Amino acid sequence: MLSITLEFLRRSWRWLVVFQVLSGLVWLCAQGITSESQVRHRAGNFRQALADGRSVKAWHMVSTTYVDQWGLNRDQIGSALRDITRQFISLQVEWIDPQVSAGPDATVIYTATMRLNGRSITPVGEMMLSMTRQLDQPFSFHWKKEGWWPWTWRLVNITNPALELPDGYTPGMFSETPLVVE
Repeated sequence: MLSITLEFLRRSWRWLVVFQVLSGLVWLCAQGITSESQVRHRAGNFRQALADGRSVKAWHMVSTTYVDQWGLNRDQIGSALRDITRQFISLQVEWIDPQVSAGPDATVIYTATMRLNGRSITPVGEMMLSMTRQLDQPFSFHWKKEGWWPWTWRLVNITNPALELPDGYTPGMFSETPLVVE
């Protein structure tokens, strides 16, 4: 009987060690990945996508249920993001004093003052740079997790009480081609 037990332990100890190591890694990851840290990461990815002129990548981070204070839906905000990125040869997007807090309906709100800096190729781009410099209130980006994975946080709303869209602005009016996603 003792020889059977020893034989079993010799064969299964490796699996026990592997199981313990994997359990420890899962526990460490769960401790270090909070909703707030995931949203900080996603907001950074969103900012970088805009700075790189990759409006489609930023658009993929927007929820299908997106609606904002200006009445824009997901497709319209995609066109507006394209309008922004098409105005610059180089663009830097800076978050100033970012704060993360829990919001209603299982959302996480990333609040920061957004500053655009860059080299504009159009008067519209210059107007955008000027507008962000004059804003006295921060933007609030409302994120909601739409799946199990950490990268399924999607933007469901953007607000800034101090920002008014220019009269007559229609998303996509400054883009040469419509937003097409394959």
